[in-house]
Amino acid sequence: MKDNNARLLRADRIFLAEDACDLDAFRGLVERTVDPADYPFARDVVSNVPIYDGDAVRSAAASPESRREMMAEWVEAMNGGPGIIVFRKAFADLLPIEAANASTGTIRPAATISPNPAQTTASGTRWKSFASPTRKPSPHITATPSSLSSARLGWGRSIRSPRN
Repeated sequence: MKDNNARLLRADRIFLAEDACDLDAFRGLVERTVDPADYPFARDVVSNVPIYDGDAVRSAAASPESRREMMAEWVEAMNGGPGIIVFRKAFADLLPIEAANASTGTIRPAATISPNPAQTTASGTRWKSFASPTRKPSPHITATPSSLSSARLGWGRSIRSPRN
């Protein structure tokens, strides 16, 4: 079945066998040095990571030609380059982010304090969870009020964006 073959090819491409490991090839990948000339839209390259300025990105994106060139640069950075790019000042208007951070701070205390003495931790702290008591809360998306905006992408994976 053709559909089944595509799934098997994908699984073989993603989950490698031990004998497919080539340490010399891996070493070559991680020891590469990023040439800033390969990333002309990047404002800087720090620790082999292209750094883009949000204002410059927005300015370049105003032209369809430069927007397309810049996006192609990002794809090459992710596919064959360092595999990471950073945007400083990614958001021109921080008010929505600040509002989201503030509202998260007001929601969390209401969800963590319970008048029910049966829901008391060993230290005496009372807690309340909106999740069903028979299953774990979803690990896929959480937000915390702090100096960082963050999103969890499953157990142990997260994206953090420092305030600008």
